[in-house]
Amino acid sequence: MAQLVTMILNYVIHLKKMQSAGIRRKGELSVNSVKLYLKGVKSFLEFNEIALPWKKIAKFYPDDVTYHWKIYNQTIV
Repeated sequence: MAQLVTMILNYVIHLKKMQSAGIRRKGELSVNSVKLYLKGVKSFLEFNEIALPWKKIAKFYPDDVTYHWKIYNQTIV
């Protein structure tokens, strides 16, 4: 089980190396995508009844970035 946790942490570190916080270039992930990639892994392991310390693993996730973009919609009356 410790080997599986190590593999997942290495995967998180790999994803963090591929990320960008601003405008993404080809081959880069958004910072907020790392959690999404790990949700699939977590779902698969929970379906197969493999319990892991997800709270400890989540500490390695990058911090979320909030974008303050506003989309203005002009309604025609």
